[in-house]
Amino acid sequence: MKPNLIFFIVIAFISCSLSAQVSDTPQENIEVNEAQSNFYNDNIASNELEGKKFMYSINELDRQKLSNFYWLNARDIELILSYIAKHRPVLSPLELQTIDAIPLEKIRLLLPYLKLDQSPRVKPIKRLFSSESNNILVFRIGAIVEKQQGFIARDSIPAKYIGSKDKVYLAYRSQIPGVYSIGINMEKDAGEEYFSKTSPVGVDYLSSHLAFFNLSKNIKSIIVGDYSARLGQGLLLDNSYVAGKGSQFGSFYKNGSVVKPFVSVQENNMLRGIAAQLQYKRNWEHTVFISQHKIDANIVTDTISNNALEPNVNTEFSSSLYSGFHRTASEIEDRNKIQVAMIGQGLRYRRPTWDISLNGFLQKTNINLKDRPDRPDLKDVSTSAQQDFISLDYRWVKRNLSMFGEAAMQNRNQFAVLQGLLVGLGKRAEYIAMYRHYGSGYSSMLSAAFSESTLPRNEIGLLQGLSMQINQRFSCLFFADHWKKPWLSYNINLPVSGSEYSFRLQYSERRKFLTYLQLVSRQTENNIEINSERLVKEVKKYSIRLHFESKISPDWTWRTRFETNLVKNILEKKSGALIYSDLLYKSIESKISGNIRFALFDTEDYLNRIYAYENDLLYQFSIPAYYGLGSRVVGNLRYRVHKKITTELHLSRTFQKENESIGSGNEKINSPFKTEVKFQIRYSF
Repeated sequence: MKPNLIFFIVIAFISCSLSAQVSDTPQENIEVNEAQSNFYNDNIASNELEGKKFMYSINELDRQKLSNFYWLNARDIELILSYIAKHRPVLSPLELQTIDAIPLEKIRLLLPYLKLDQSPRVKPIKRLFSSESNNILVFRIGAIVEKQQGFIARDSIPAKYIGSKDKVYLAYRSQIPGVYSIGINMEKDAGEEYFSKTSPVGVDYLSSHLAFFNLSKNIKSIIVGDYSARLGQGLLLDNSYVAGKGSQFGSFYKNGSVVKPFVSVQENNMLRGIAAQLQYKRNWEHTVFISQHKIDANIVTDTISNNALEPNVNTEFSSSLYSGFHRTASEIEDRNKIQVAMIGQGLRYRRPTWDISLNGFLQKTNINLKDRPDRPDLKDVSTSAQQDFISLDYRWVKRNLSMFGEAAMQNRNQFAVLQGLLVGLGKRAEYIAMYRHYGSGYSSMLSAAFSESTLPRNEIGLLQGLSMQINQRFSCLFFADHWKKPWLSYNINLPVSGSEYSFRLQYSERRKFLTYLQLVSRQTENNIEINSERLVKEVKKYSIRLHFESKISPDWTWRTRFETNLVKNILEKKSGALIYSDLLYKSIESKISGNIRFALFDTEDYLNRIYAYENDLLYQFSIPAYYGLGSRVVGNLRYRVHKKITTELHLSRTFQKENESIGSGNEKINSPFKTEVKFQIRYSF
């Protein structure tokens, strides 16, 4: 048997028998340009960092290939493909610069990856592990230096955490973008065991995939193992990154169904099984998938003693868990308690200026969701083990006008609608409007449509935005979002409403200087305790941010930010401030690169915390919450030992001046300091 075939069988076998996990991320809106959250992100830019650059023939571009470039959003991709279809054969990649609705900088980033001649027709299987392949092996280890409460044993009482305090990650990936991808990820979180007795594969988290692209004229992609999928605009299913307010307008627009290899460490968030995208003739696309995996959950077992000899036992789950941690006896007890099976499809008919798709999937768990009388906000949410979802989504483009939307239905009695309009107002301005109406009982486990809440449920809202390029250097961005919750929300006693206004004025000189001023005003309603009585009252939050960055030399960049906020309700006012400076060094001639940050923060409590993106090891990002009174120092050092080997070191230290401890519960540190050290080595070949 050939070695490649043996490797295929091993990957497929492992992929069908693994367990899952999801890590917590803050639900704050962040800037797309500041953070790319997926490991490797399946994009060409990562390959360029490793010294290999892949080029595509401009006349062979499709949605799958263009999606490898993370700076292109769905609308950009549609405009590029429309231009190619209209002017085929394109005589030069430089022609793309004439597309008015796409910023010239994006096209300039894309041009180095385009060529005019067509690629030779070689079967993807024959290109496995060939000289074209980009192979990367990554090992990362890190730990918090100070001892956390969960690792401390007292007298005869053992520590709550059963494993060591180091966090370890190992990954291997081989790929040729648009041809094939093979990957294996393994991770052990702090507090977990190295060799897990509760895992069938011996490690706490193991994920793998095997994917082929453009196998034939009809098979655009096929993935075995772990994968991410999106149907329509994400109302039914989308386990990938979702743009928030402050993003480029085109990021809100999604260009239909897509499946990709799952390369993240967000456990419990993947689909596991097989998925494929098929093309029939020129206009029909078909996405199909089958998934079965287990996720963590709290199990509730009730014994009904109607018959003393044969009591009825009713087993349900009260909630699914997404932390992905298996450090304590209770967390291990909740591991892999629910088996989730899904089968679905998306059938799309495409024309040059419009398309329409019918999507649907069936989901079945091995036990029912428990009815929660203590959670009246979940009154309309179905507790059945079997759920069915169906939706219709569409896209229509006419010159500078784009319309898109999706209407979804769950179990034939719960509905959700998303409708968007994107208008190009000449060459220098854009307007967006997005209306959403999500039912109080609509509840898709992996839905990721635009919403004020974590999940699109119990919400009616209208988002409007205006983007203007005033001249070559000045631009501004304005958002206004109004919403209401027609039914009760979590921990809120009444239906509520809210609004948010955001304005950003930016000045930039290409590759030299950038500064912007951002103002945000947010009004919501929440429960407030007054004289031992919980009442729903208005809460207002205002924030001001001034950001500045400059290229002080070809190798050095300086970046600084000041941000302040004010939170007030009927009882009190709380304010906070953050200031930080970054110094970054990167030289083409040097083997060493890195950055350092020093931050000072003063916020009264966690309620008015301030989030700020910070540089981390390659393939990672961090958005810590600054709160309390203190300082934080962060440093990253990267050293290229060899053309194929790169090492990285990360060190961060937080000091909270007025506190004798940091954190709470098992994560509590009995010290005002918190220090984290991480080391990573990458081998590319």
